[in-house]
Amino acid sequence: MTMVKTLPALVGAVLLGTLAVSPSAQAQTDCENPREASGSLTEFTYRRLTRIQEDIAEEKYNDAIEGVRELLPKIKRNEYEQALVYQTEAFAWASQDNYRNAIPAFRKAIELNALPQAQHEQMLNNLGQLYYAVEQKDEAIKYLLRYLDETCSDPSPDAYILIASIYVDKKQYAKALPFVDRAIRSKKDVPETWYQLKLAIHYEQKQFKPAAETLVKLISLHPIKEDYWKQLSGVFLEMKDDPESLAVLALAGRQGFLDTERELENLANVYLFLEIPYKAAEVLQRGMEQGIIKRDLDSLEKLGTAWQLARENAEALEAYTAAAPLASDGRIWFRLGQIYIDDENWTKAEEALKNALAKGVDDRGEVQLMMGVAAWNQGRTEEARQAFLAARNDSSTKSQAQAWLAHLAAEG
Repeated sequence: MTMVKTLPALVGAVLLGTLAVSPSAQAQTDCENPREASGSLTEFTYRRLTRIQEDIAEEKYNDAIEGVRELLPKIKRNEYEQALVYQTEAFAWASQDNYRNAIPAFRKAIELNALPQAQHEQMLNNLGQLYYAVEQKDEAIKYLLRYLDETCSDPSPDAYILIASIYVDKKQYAKALPFVDRAIRSKKDVPETWYQLKLAIHYEQKQFKPAAETLVKLISLHPIKEDYWKQLSGVFLEMKDDPESLAVLALAGRQGFLDTERELENLANVYLFLEIPYKAAEVLQRGMEQGIIKRDLDSLEKLGTAWQLARENAEALEAYTAAAPLASDGRIWFRLGQIYIDDENWTKAEEALKNALAKGVDDRGEVQLMMGVAAWNQGRTEEARQAFLAARNDSSTKSQAQAWLAHLAAEG
């Protein structure tokens, strides 16, 4: 099965936008003794540091770096001030995309252990990202894991996804999975690429059931993407010997993320795509009974179609009967006529087919042919003949109509 993207390309897409130099600090949550600043900022250092930061803002990076080098020898006794200056130097280098020079500055700031908790967390996270940017992935993992271990605030979901992506780069898929799962749980609006990464990890490990569940989620979010439907079909083929394979969709229906009208309708579409119409009808019926899916024309027509494909005529008739008056044409009356013909309910069939002609249908010849059959089965031979003559004028039903007319002639 071909994934949406190859893993290397996918990892690149996942990381796009995550390499931020200074993520926003978050409030402390559950650390009893968070780090505090080891000292205070003197007026002299404050003024010099402000000037350096202004140079960075004005993109005068050489002046900023020179300012750092001049200031550091003058603050040797104050580790807090040193840490702030090294951190500022790191930002100056990173602002120029010079990550290799930014890294040692961040490390010096961290090793002084002099900054308060929020800044300490930022630097660990930033350092992990910078190591990834220069392709030192082991060091990136080291500092990102340390960030997760030492943070007193809610960890950035981007840190989880970056760790997962690095493990995928290293083909360590089992290690990657818990981090991508945590990233998804931690993010309100999950990027599509994160689900794609999760899907790729499951598929690389031949974990077809969770791969199918992930595809159901992707389809619920992006129902018009044909690739996801094809991939889901491929995953089910891989699961053909698994007695629980079809239970995946039922499980998805019970998950919290499939509780909106669009998602339930898309789940029904998955069942229809896999040629399991009975399950599709059950999903739609339950959604309507729970008030999640509106009983409008589209939903009722889809419900009727699902029941009809499942050969549950009574249920199909109920859905189509509710839908037919809502349609601007006679297509649903036509389907009602088909079912009544199958059930040999000739009176109801004629009524439905007359309504179909009155409201307008594309298959007029087919409607006339069925009206002839209904009339003939009720002993009204002349009405049947007139209907078959009308059906003979349509190229799609001409041969069948002629056969019926020949049969009537033989009967005398």
